[in-house]
Amino acid sequence: MPPDAPSVATLIGWLIRTVVTLTSVASSAIDHESEQRFVAFLEPFAALGPSHPGAVAYDYGRLLVKMTEDRYSEVHRGWSELLERLPELDLAPAILARMRLGATVSLGLLESHLDDDAALARLDRIEGMGFAQAQAMMNQVRFLYHGFRGEIELAQRYRDRVETYAMQHGSAWQVETWSTCTLNAVYGVTRDKAGNRRVVEQLERLKKSAPSLEIYWERAVATQHRLTGDPARAAAMYERTLARPGARDRVGWATVRGNLAGAYNQMGKHETAKRICEETLPEAIEDREYVAAKLGLWIELGLAHAGLGHFDLARRDLAALLARHLPRHNPVTLGTVYRALASVALLEKDKALFERYLAEMERWYGGTKNPALVAQCEELRNAAGRSRADGFAESRTIGPFPSTGMLSVVQSVLAPCRGADERRLRALELVSESAGAKEAWLFTIGRSNEPAMVCALGVSKVPSALLSEVALLIQRWSGSEETACIDPGDAGDAGPTTDPTRPYRLFPLTVTRGSEDLLVGAIVTPMSPALRMVEHGLLQELSSQLFDAGDVGTR
Repeated sequence: MPPDAPSVATLIGWLIRTVVTLTSVASSAIDHESEQRFVAFLEPFAALGPSHPGAVAYDYGRLLVKMTEDRYSEVHRGWSELLERLPELDLAPAILARMRLGATVSLGLLESHLDDDAALARLDRIEGMGFAQAQAMMNQVRFLYHGFRGEIELAQRYRDRVETYAMQHGSAWQVETWSTCTLNAVYGVTRDKAGNRRVVEQLERLKKSAPSLEIYWERAVATQHRLTGDPARAAAMYERTLARPGARDRVGWATVRGNLAGAYNQMGKHETAKRICEETLPEAIEDREYVAAKLGLWIELGLAHAGLGHFDLARRDLAALLARHLPRHNPVTLGTVYRALASVALLEKDKALFERYLAEMERWYGGTKNPALVAQCEELRNAAGRSRADGFAESRTIGPFPSTGMLSVVQSVLAPCRGADERRLRALELVSESAGAKEAWLFTIGRSNEPAMVCALGVSKVPSALLSEVALLIQRWSGSEETACIDPGDAGDAGPTTDPTRPYRLFPLTVTRGSEDLLVGAIVTPMSPALRMVEHGLLQELSSQLFDAGDVGTR
């Protein structure tokens, strides 16, 4: 051996550092198979005893692998035990410090899924470790904590700080991958259609260079189908993603099972939804306190009971769920339980209970000022308003803003938006949800009076014939009687025409300036016999808000 050759101990040290680094990088890309492959190189060191540096590195790597599995309680215990062992180990101080930082941050990320403030308590420990990246890691924990509580403005603020740090230090791709996948979880919990749609688009781009993200892209697409009212396609995609890894082999497994049950509940297949929940709960019961990932299973089981007519059982289980979580005051958790209770009351035709639970849902969701959560209150009230035979039709109060009506609803949805693109998408969602449409397009008027598509909802491309219809609307507009839809209709609402020859429904967006009604854009949905009425006041207020913000133009 050459005299300057590295010693065996040095070579082993290089191997350990290389494997841990590669495993950490694979963990950032949620590349489960690569993590397992790298960590396997360290497995022989486990035979040398728990205090050997190689064995400790092996344990650390295995815990990184488990962070991409659906075993929250198990991996939390593992990190906690490793933290207790570190002071007794004969390792270099720098290695010990980095392991302590990794374990503490991992615990904080796990605890962000809980209802309590355990994640925030970890922040002081992270800050005291003196690492330059500690602040960025603290912001990662804060981002998830506030996101799962529905406090989306705070969550976005901390996510922006993480991304800024990453760009400054050359790790932007890792942060983008991690934050996009975690945003998928956040938007799934809060049922944020606009946010989840952006996640779908980002994952579609990211998976081209990171194939391990394919399954998470598929899940995001399935969730988008479910959120936009296509539970059959959602169920098919969820089942396809669940067919590959085994139970709990991928993080989010129980969440997907809960979403699958939810899709079947939406389709009215309550027995199937019940079976899925009852099969999954024994596997998930250990992690039930991690509500951001597991609550959906218990919610969907209660709704399945109600759908089968077992109202007493549904109310009992959901009331127990409420009692379990009420002391912790998590607005998303409590708003979600109250939403389920209100849905049960609606099925049971109990108007008094419905109003009581809906008021609580509005209180908890409305307090977050999260547009996606506020919109769900209005959706549920609209569902009650359509149950005319049951006496619910008079329920016209808009969300948690009864005193100021439609203006406050639109403002509450658009005000927190970050720029024109998000405002346009939110406006499009409000109209499509009100109309009962799965796809919609938003057009503004270009400089030469030509239609310009600025936003789309759903997966269909813009048909060429649609541009002609919008161009005809612009050409015909005179500002006289066309105030709600292209066909004269009810003065208060805009509803679908019964003309079967027209493939699209056009909702003009207008603003009044002096005595003149100006056309500033149009929202279009595919024609369907199931289209519902859209309140004229909603269209007018959206037109005014978008026009004042410069998001749509005028002829």
